[in-house]
Amino acid sequence: MKWIGCGVAVLALLVLATPLQAAPVKLWETDGFKGPESALPVPAEGFAYVSNIAGKPSEKNGKGFISNVALDDGKIIEIEWAKGLNAPKGLALVNGPLYAADIDQLVAIDTKTGKIVARYAAPSAKFLNDVAADGAGRVYVSDSATSTIWRLADGTFEKWLDSKELNNVDGLLAQSDKLIIAP
Repeated sequence: MKWIGCGVAVLALLVLATPLQAAPVKLWETDGFKGPESALPVPAEGFAYVSNIAGKPSEKNGKGFISNVALDDGKIIEIEWAKGLNAPKGLALVNGPLYAADIDQLVAIDTKTGKIVARYAAPSAKFLNDVAADGAGRVYVSDSATSTIWRLADGTFEKWLDSKELNNVDGLLAQSDKLIIAP
């Protein structure tokens, strides 16, 4: 299953692996979000987290939030499950907390309460965008504005890669011992 955030709705699409069907099939559509940017399904729990920018993508307005939406029918479980964010984007679950990229900080959220439990500042970051985690529990965050990847490892959040060759890095995917980067 592939999750796509777009406009004011989050769509669930089933992509079939057969060459006979090129178009995805819409399973459901949900309205009511405020600038949805990313969706992270949690199949074992039957829901997905959805980040809501609730303003401009780089505006520090404190209005951003994370929603919960049911996987089976797309109904919103809780629209503002986690509050107090600015413009949350990419999401990742790692060893308990949910991590969200939030302009110039990585935010850790308790998955039981929706409360923010830690904020990791990225002092020179301009537009933290996507979040990925590897099997060892390290968290990687892209900064699309500065072509930088930040990493949280053993409690330390620091620049990990900083290069114009990252070409305004956006998407991240940790797979086995590789970090796949999409500019």
